[in-house]
Amino acid sequence: KKLGGFANVEQLREVYGISAETYAVIRPSISINKALISKIKLNEATLAEMNLHPYLRGEIARAIVDLRKKNGYHLSDLAQLKEIDLINEEIFRKIAPYLTIQ
Repeated sequence: KKLGGFANVEQLREVYGISAETYAVIRPSISINKALISKIKLNEATLAEMNLHPYLRGEIARAIVDLRKKNGYHLSDLAQLKEIDLINEEIFRKIAPYLTIQ
């Protein structure tokens, strides 16, 4: 619930209490509907709101707010997040499904 939904099945491995054995058993019966993911509106979200998301909390949320401020409080493309040193390609792919510019 805190995550806003699952963007891929492998994220189940991050859930506390799901062992590799349990994952292997349930994996064939799991499907993902990306249309149901709850997205954070980057140009509107407060630092506190971003801090609630498990992948953004802390330094990444603060860096996003700083980047937004640097850009006149408006981001026009999610790819701008790659300007943040903390956000490499792997992290970008992980957080992008949960973000929107609109």
